[in-house]
Amino acid sequence: MGITYDEERKRYIVRIRRRGASVKKSFVTKAQAEAFQSAAMQQIFEQGDLGKKRRYTLDEALDRYLDDEVPNHRSNDRVKSNINAVLEFTEGLYLDQIAEAAARVRSAKRKSRRPIPEQETPEQRKARLLQLAKLKPLTPATINRRLAILRRVANLAYAEWHWLDRPISIRLLPEHNQRHEYLTAEQVDQLAAACREPANHMTIIAAYTGMRRGELLGLTKANVRGDSIFLGLTKNGRPKMVPISAKVRPALEAWISADKPDPRTIYKYFRAGAKAIGKKSLRFHDLRHTTASFLLNMGFDLATVAEVLSCTIQNAQRYAHLSMENKKHALNAITSSGGQKSATPMPKARKMPNKPS
Repeated sequence: MGITYDEERKRYIVRIRRRGASVKKSFVTKAQAEAFQSAAMQQIFEQGDLGKKRRYTLDEALDRYLDDEVPNHRSNDRVKSNINAVLEFTEGLYLDQIAEAAARVRSAKRKSRRPIPEQETPEQRKARLLQLAKLKPLTPATINRRLAILRRVANLAYAEWHWLDRPISIRLLPEHNQRHEYLTAEQVDQLAAACREPANHMTIIAAYTGMRRGELLGLTKANVRGDSIFLGLTKNGRPKMVPISAKVRPALEAWISADKPDPRTIYKYFRAGAKAIGKKSLRFHDLRHTTASFLLNMGFDLATVAEVLSCTIQNAQRYAHLSMENKKHALNAITSSGGQKSATPMPKARKMPNKPS
Protein backbone atom coordinates (compact mmCIF):
# COMPACT_ATOMS: atom_id res chain seq x y z
CA MET A 1 0.00 0.00 0.00
CA GLY A 2 1.49 3.33 -1.04
CA ILE A 3 1.36 6.47 -3.13
CA THR A 4 3.72 7.10 -6.06
CA TYR A 5 3.97 9.89 -8.61
CA ASP A 6 3.90 9.11 -12.36
CA GLU A 7 6.05 11.78 -14.04
CA GLU A 8 4.90 10.87 -17.53
CA ARG A 9 1.16 11.04 -16.74
CA LYS A 10 1.50 13.73 -14.06
CA ARG A 11 -0.69 11.69 -11.74
CA TYR A 12 -0.46 10.37 -8.19
CA ILE A 13 -0.96 6.60 -8.15
CA VAL A 14 -2.41 4.70 -5.20
CA ARG A 15 -1.75 0.96 -5.11
CA ILE A 16 -3.41 -1.21 -2.47
CA ARG A 17 -3.03 -4.96 -2.23
CA ARG A 18 -4.67 -7.11 0.42
CA ARG A 19 -5.06 -10.91 0.50
CA GLY A 20 -4.97 -11.31 -3.27
CA ALA A 21 -7.22 -8.34 -4.02
CA SER A 22 -5.62 -5.26 -5.54
CA VAL A 23 -6.74 -1.73 -6.30
CA LYS A 24 -4.95 0.87 -8.44
CA LYS A 25 -6.26 4.39 -8.86
CA SER A 26 -4.77 7.69 -10.12
CA PHE A 27 -5.43 11.25 -8.92
CA VAL A 28 -4.48 14.75 -10.02
CA THR A 29 -3.50 15.95 -6.57
CA LYS A 30 -1.68 14.31 -3.71
CA ALA A 31 -4.46 15.32 -1.32
CA GLN A 32 -6.98 13.32 -3.37
CA ALA A 33 -4.70 10.31 -3.35
CA GLU A 34 -4.17 10.51 0.40
CA ALA A 35 -7.91 10.84 1.01
CA PHE A 36 -8.58 7.72 -1.07
CA GLN A 37 -5.82 5.80 0.70
CA SER A 38 -7.21 6.82 4.10
CA ALA A 39 -10.72 5.70 3.13
CA ALA A 40 -9.37 2.37 1.88
CA MET A 41 -7.49 1.78 5.12
CA GLN A 42 -10.65 2.57 7.07
CA GLN A 43 -12.55 0.05 4.95
CA ILE A 44 -9.95 -2.61 5.66
CA PHE A 45 -10.12 -1.83 9.37
CA GLU A 46 -13.93 -1.98 9.52
CA GLN A 47 -14.67 -4.71 6.99
CA GLY A 48 -11.59 -6.90 7.01
CA ASP A 49 -10.93 -7.19 3.28
CA LEU A 50 -11.09 -4.92 0.25
CA GLY A 51 -14.40 -5.20 -1.58
CA LYS A 52 -15.80 -7.56 1.04
CA LYS A 53 -18.07 -6.35 3.83
CA ARG A 54 -17.44 -7.46 7.34
CA ARG A 55 -20.11 -9.81 8.70
CA TYR A 56 -21.47 -8.22 11.85
CA THR A 57 -23.07 -10.19 14.66
CA LEU A 58 -26.63 -9.49 15.73
CA ASP A 59 -25.41 -8.58 19.21
CA GLU A 60 -23.13 -5.91 17.69
CA ALA A 61 -26.12 -4.43 15.86
CA LEU A 62 -28.22 -4.40 19.03
CA ASP A 63 -25.36 -2.72 20.91
CA ARG A 64 -25.17 0.03 18.28
CA TYR A 65 -28.95 0.48 18.39
CA LEU A 66 -28.77 0.70 22.18
CA ASP A 67 -26.03 3.35 22.03
CA ASP A 68 -27.26 5.45 19.09
CA GLU A 69 -31.06 5.24 19.10
CA VAL A 70 -32.40 4.30 22.53
CA PRO A 71 -31.14 7.38 24.47
CA ASN A 72 -33.40 9.55 22.27
CA HIS A 73 -36.44 7.33 22.76
CA ARG A 74 -39.20 8.62 25.06
CA SER A 75 -39.80 5.15 26.54
CA ASN A 76 -36.15 4.14 26.70
CA ASP A 77 -36.53 2.02 29.85
CA ARG A 78 -39.22 -0.06 28.16
CA VAL A 79 -37.12 -0.36 25.00
CA LYS A 80 -34.12 -1.51 27.04
CA SER A 81 -36.31 -4.13 28.71
CA ASN A 82 -37.41 -5.45 25.31
CA ILE A 83 -33.81 -5.48 24.05
CA ASN A 84 -32.78 -7.56 27.07
CA ALA A 85 -35.61 -9.97 26.29
CA VAL A 86 -34.48 -10.22 22.65
CA LEU A 87 -30.84 -10.93 23.59
CA GLU A 88 -31.91 -14.34 24.86
CA PHE A 89 -32.61 -15.37 21.25
CA THR A 90 -29.63 -13.84 19.42
CA GLU A 91 -26.77 -15.95 20.74
CA GLY A 92 -24.51 -17.21 17.96
CA LEU A 93 -26.38 -15.37 15.20
CA TYR A 94 -25.02 -12.91 12.66
CA LEU A 95 -26.93 -9.81 11.63
CA ASP A 96 -27.91 -11.36 8.29
CA GLN A 97 -29.58 -14.16 10.31
CA ILE A 98 -31.94 -11.74 12.05
CA ALA A 99 -34.97 -13.49 10.54
CA GLU A 100 -34.00 -16.63 12.48
CA ALA A 101 -33.89 -14.60 15.69
CA ALA A 102 -37.38 -13.31 14.88
CA ALA A 103 -38.61 -16.89 14.47
CA ARG A 104 -37.22 -17.74 17.90
CA VAL A 105 -38.98 -14.73 19.43
CA ARG A 106 -42.31 -15.73 17.87
CA SER A 107 -42.19 -19.17 19.50
CA ALA A 108 -41.13 -17.89 22.94
CA LYS A 109 -43.03 -18.84 26.09
CA ARG A 110 -43.33 -17.16 29.42
CA LYS A 111 -40.41 -17.69 31.78
CA SER A 112 -40.70 -19.56 35.03
CA ARG A 113 -39.85 -17.35 38.00
CA ARG A 114 -38.93 -20.29 40.21
CA PRO A 115 -35.16 -20.55 40.79
CA ILE A 116 -33.48 -23.84 39.90
CA PRO A 117 -31.99 -25.42 43.04
CA GLU A 118 -28.25 -26.13 43.00
CA GLN A 119 -28.83 -29.81 43.81
CA GLU A 120 -32.06 -30.82 42.09
CA THR A 121 -33.63 -34.17 42.94
CA PRO A 122 -35.31 -36.24 40.19
CA GLU A 123 -38.71 -35.40 41.70
CA GLN A 124 -37.92 -31.67 41.73
CA ARG A 125 -36.70 -31.79 38.15
CA LYS A 126 -39.84 -33.63 37.03
CA ALA A 127 -42.05 -31.07 38.79
CA ARG A 128 -40.09 -28.19 37.25
CA LEU A 129 -40.37 -29.61 33.73
CA LEU A 130 -44.10 -30.16 34.19
CA GLN A 131 -44.46 -26.57 35.32
CA LEU A 132 -42.49 -25.36 32.28
CA ALA A 133 -44.73 -27.39 29.97
CA LYS A 134 -47.79 -25.62 31.39
CA LEU A 135 -46.41 -22.14 30.74
CA LYS A 136 -48.51 -20.25 28.23
CA PRO A 137 -47.07 -18.57 25.13
CA LEU A 138 -46.47 -14.85 25.25
CA THR A 139 -49.28 -12.65 23.97
CA PRO A 140 -49.01 -11.36 20.38
CA ALA A 141 -48.66 -7.80 21.70
CA THR A 142 -45.64 -8.75 23.86
CA ILE A 143 -44.02 -10.68 21.00
CA ASN A 144 -44.60 -7.78 18.59
CA ARG A 145 -42.86 -5.32 20.90
CA ARG A 146 -39.77 -7.53 20.72
CA LEU A 147 -40.09 -8.15 16.99
CA ALA A 148 -40.32 -4.38 16.51
CA ILE A 149 -36.82 -4.08 18.01
CA LEU A 150 -35.44 -6.56 15.47
CA ARG A 151 -37.31 -4.89 12.61
CA ARG A 152 -35.94 -1.46 13.53
CA VAL A 153 -32.39 -2.83 13.79
CA ALA A 154 -32.73 -4.54 10.39
CA ASN A 155 -33.96 -1.32 8.77
CA LEU A 156 -31.17 0.78 10.29
CA ALA A 157 -28.51 -1.79 9.39
CA TYR A 158 -29.54 -1.69 5.73
CA ALA A 159 -30.56 1.94 5.16
CA GLU A 160 -28.24 3.90 7.45
CA TRP A 161 -25.39 1.77 8.76
CA HIS A 162 -24.85 -0.15 5.47
CA TRP A 163 -24.14 -3.32 7.42
CA LEU A 164 -26.53 -5.33 5.25
CA ASP A 165 -26.48 -5.70 1.46
CA ARG A 166 -30.24 -6.23 1.21
CA PRO A 167 -33.29 -5.32 3.30
CA ILE A 168 -34.68 -8.01 5.59
CA SER A 169 -38.38 -8.01 6.41
CA ILE A 170 -39.49 -8.88 9.95
CA ARG A 171 -43.15 -9.91 10.06
CA LEU A 172 -45.24 -8.96 13.09
CA LEU A 173 -48.01 -11.15 14.45
CA PRO A 174 -51.68 -10.21 14.08
CA GLU A 175 -53.01 -9.00 17.41
CA HIS A 176 -56.40 -10.34 18.46
CA ASN A 177 -55.95 -9.87 22.19
CA GLN A 178 -57.60 -6.48 22.59
CA ARG A 179 -59.94 -6.93 25.52
CA HIS A 180 -61.66 -3.94 27.04
CA GLU A 181 -63.53 -4.04 30.31
CA TYR A 182 -65.69 -1.13 31.38
CA LEU A 183 -66.86 -0.29 34.89
CA THR A 184 -69.91 1.62 35.99
CA ALA A 185 -69.55 4.56 38.38
CA GLU A 186 -70.82 2.33 41.18
CA GLN A 187 -68.23 -0.35 40.37
CA VAL A 188 -65.44 2.26 40.36
CA ASP A 189 -66.46 3.30 43.89
CA GLN A 190 -66.59 -0.36 44.97
CA LEU A 191 -63.15 -1.00 43.50
CA ALA A 192 -61.64 2.04 45.23
CA ALA A 193 -63.16 0.94 48.55
CA ALA A 194 -61.67 -2.55 48.11
CA CYS A 195 -58.13 -1.28 47.34
CA ARG A 196 -55.54 -0.52 50.00
CA GLU A 197 -54.12 2.98 50.17
CA PRO A 198 -52.84 4.61 48.07
CA ALA A 199 -54.18 2.43 45.22
CA ASN A 200 -57.71 3.52 46.12
CA HIS A 201 -56.91 7.17 45.35
CA MET A 202 -55.10 6.21 42.15
CA THR A 203 -58.17 4.26 41.01
CA ILE A 204 -60.51 7.24 41.38
CA ILE A 205 -58.14 9.61 39.57
CA ALA A 206 -57.59 7.18 36.68
CA ALA A 207 -61.29 6.42 36.15
CA TYR A 208 -62.36 10.07 36.16
CA THR A 209 -59.46 11.60 34.20
CA GLY A 210 -58.30 8.84 31.83
CA MET A 211 -54.68 9.35 32.91
CA ARG A 212 -52.19 6.57 32.25
CA ARG A 213 -50.56 4.62 35.06
CA GLY A 214 -47.11 6.05 34.28
CA GLU A 215 -48.49 9.59 34.37
CA LEU A 216 -50.08 8.97 37.77
CA LEU A 217 -46.99 7.36 39.26
CA GLY A 218 -44.89 10.41 38.34
CA LEU A 219 -47.42 12.93 39.65
CA THR A 220 -46.22 15.49 42.24
CA LYS A 221 -47.55 18.72 43.75
CA ALA A 222 -45.63 20.62 41.09
CA ASN A 223 -47.95 19.16 38.44
CA VAL A 224 -51.05 20.65 40.09
CA ARG A 225 -51.77 24.17 38.91
CA GLY A 226 -55.05 25.52 40.25
CA ASP A 227 -57.91 23.48 38.83
CA SER A 228 -55.72 21.51 36.40
CA ILE A 229 -53.01 18.88 36.30
CA PHE A 230 -50.15 19.83 33.98
CA LEU A 231 -48.08 17.05 32.40
CA GLY A 232 -45.04 18.29 30.52
CA LEU A 233 -44.25 15.22 28.41
CA THR A 234 -46.80 12.49 27.77
CA LYS A 235 -46.65 9.27 25.78
CA ASN A 236 -47.52 11.06 22.54
CA GLY A 237 -44.76 13.64 23.11
CA ARG A 238 -47.08 16.58 23.76
CA PRO A 239 -47.88 18.45 27.00
CA LYS A 240 -51.25 17.76 28.55
CA MET A 241 -53.67 19.66 30.80
CA VAL A 242 -56.16 17.60 32.82
CA PRO A 243 -59.05 19.44 34.53
CA ILE A 244 -59.61 18.50 38.19
CA SER A 245 -63.25 17.69 38.96
CA ALA A 246 -64.88 17.76 42.39
CA LYS A 247 -64.84 13.95 42.40
CA VAL A 248 -61.12 13.80 41.69
CA ARG A 249 -59.75 16.56 43.92
CA PRO A 250 -59.89 14.73 47.33
CA ALA A 251 -58.31 11.62 45.80
CA LEU A 252 -55.67 13.73 44.04
CA GLU A 253 -54.66 15.56 47.22
CA ALA A 254 -54.40 12.26 49.10
CA TRP A 255 -52.44 10.63 46.26
CA ILE A 256 -49.74 13.29 45.83
CA SER A 257 -49.18 13.58 49.60
CA ALA A 258 -49.18 9.82 50.28
CA ASP A 259 -46.08 7.88 51.28
CA LYS A 260 -46.15 5.48 48.33
CA PRO A 261 -44.64 2.00 48.10
CA ASP A 262 -43.00 0.87 44.87
CA PRO A 263 -45.18 0.70 41.72
CA ARG A 264 -45.28 -3.10 41.75
CA THR A 265 -46.79 -3.09 45.26
CA ILE A 266 -49.36 -0.45 44.30
CA TYR A 267 -50.44 -2.58 41.34
CA LYS A 268 -50.64 -5.58 43.66
CA TYR A 269 -53.09 -3.62 45.83
CA PHE A 270 -55.14 -2.81 42.73
CA ARG A 271 -55.24 -6.45 41.61
CA ALA A 272 -56.36 -7.54 45.08
CA GLY A 273 -59.14 -4.93 45.04
CA ALA A 274 -60.30 -6.04 41.58
CA LYS A 275 -60.43 -9.65 42.73
CA ALA A 276 -62.42 -8.62 45.82
CA ILE A 277 -65.23 -7.13 43.69
CA GLY A 278 -65.33 -10.09 41.30
CA LYS A 279 -63.27 -8.48 38.52
CA LYS A 280 -60.27 -10.80 38.55
CA SER A 281 -59.31 -10.07 34.92
CA LEU A 282 -59.49 -6.28 35.31
CA ARG A 283 -56.33 -4.40 34.32
CA PHE A 284 -55.42 -0.92 35.46
CA HIS A 285 -55.56 0.28 31.86
CA ASP A 286 -59.25 -0.68 31.82
CA LEU A 287 -59.89 2.39 33.98
CA ARG A 288 -58.82 4.47 30.97
CA HIS A 289 -61.35 2.58 28.86
CA THR A 290 -63.91 3.27 31.57
CA THR A 291 -63.29 7.02 31.20
CA ALA A 292 -64.07 6.70 27.49
CA SER A 293 -67.29 4.80 28.21
CA PHE A 294 -68.38 7.47 30.71
CA LEU A 295 -67.90 10.19 28.08
CA LEU A 296 -69.70 8.33 25.30
CA ASN A 297 -72.60 7.36 27.57
CA MET A 298 -73.03 11.05 28.36
CA GLY A 299 -73.33 11.84 24.66
CA PHE A 300 -69.83 13.16 23.89
CA ASP A 301 -68.34 12.25 20.53
CA LEU A 302 -65.14 10.36 19.71
CA ALA A 303 -63.24 13.60 19.05
CA THR A 304 -63.86 14.64 22.66
CA VAL A 305 -62.78 11.19 23.87
CA ALA A 306 -59.53 11.54 21.91
CA GLU A 307 -58.90 14.98 23.40
CA VAL A 308 -59.56 13.88 26.99
CA LEU A 309 -57.46 10.72 26.68
CA SER A 310 -54.74 12.59 24.76
CA CYS A 311 -54.72 10.05 21.95
CA THR A 312 -55.29 10.22 18.20
CA ILE A 313 -58.76 10.02 16.72
CA GLN A 314 -57.64 6.74 15.11
CA ASN A 315 -56.94 5.24 18.55
CA ALA A 316 -60.26 6.57 19.82
CA GLN A 317 -61.99 4.54 17.11
CA ARG A 318 -61.58 1.47 19.33
CA TYR A 319 -64.52 2.86 21.30
CA ALA A 320 -66.68 3.32 18.20
CA HIS A 321 -68.85 0.34 19.17
CA LEU A 322 -69.84 2.17 22.36
CA SER A 323 -70.80 5.22 20.33
CA MET A 324 -72.83 3.00 18.00
CA GLU A 325 -74.63 1.43 20.96
CA ASN A 326 -75.63 4.91 22.16
CA LYS A 327 -76.93 5.78 18.69
CA LYS A 328 -78.87 2.52 18.55
CA HIS A 329 -80.40 3.25 21.96
CA ALA A 330 -81.43 6.73 20.77
CA LEU A 331 -83.02 5.40 17.58
CA ASN A 332 -84.82 2.67 19.52
CA ALA A 333 -86.19 5.36 21.82
CA ILE A 334 -87.59 7.17 18.78
CA THR A 335 -89.15 3.96 17.51
CA SER A 336 -90.73 3.04 20.84
CA SER A 337 -92.23 6.50 21.27
CA GLY A 338 -93.54 6.65 17.75
CA GLY A 339 -91.59 9.83 17.23
CA GLN A 340 -94.17 11.75 19.26
CA LYS A 341 -92.05 13.03 22.12
CA SER A 342 -89.49 15.71 21.36
CA ALA A 343 -87.57 18.03 23.63
CA THR A 344 -88.05 20.84 21.10
CA PRO A 345 -91.31 20.73 19.11
CA MET A 346 -90.85 21.10 15.39
CA PRO A 347 -92.27 24.37 14.03
CA LYS A 348 -95.25 24.08 11.73
CA ALA A 349 -94.65 24.69 8.08
CA ARG A 350 -95.69 28.14 6.98
CA LYS A 351 -98.54 28.15 4.47
CA MET A 352 -97.53 29.92 1.30
CA PRO A 353 -100.08 32.22 -0.40
CA ASN A 354 -101.52 31.09 -3.69
CA LYS A 355 -99.97 32.63 -6.75
CA PRO A 356 -102.26 35.01 -8.62
CA SER A 357 -103.66 33.45 -11.75
